[in-house]
Amino acid sequence: MERALVSTIVSILALAAVAFGREPFVLVGLVHDDEALNRPHDVEVQGRLAFVPGKGGSLAIIDVSDVTRPRVLSSLVGL
Repeated sequence: MERALVSTIVSILALAAVAFGREPFVLVGLVHDDEALNRPHDVEVQGRLAFVPGKGGSLAIIDVSDVTRPRVLSSLVGL
């Protein structure tokens, strides 16, 4: 997995952990999906969902209700 992607994913999980009140940051889970997470650059957490836009015109919706096992629920490409 390329380093930039790993860094972005870790950032996403850090934001999710903060949103759920888990500070200081500790890596608790990891999600990998080359298609759904196409060059991710941001994250918006609302409740148990993380919305992750990608620079390639994609949007991934990730269930972070169990932060140790985040999972991609859906993704859109070509937006």
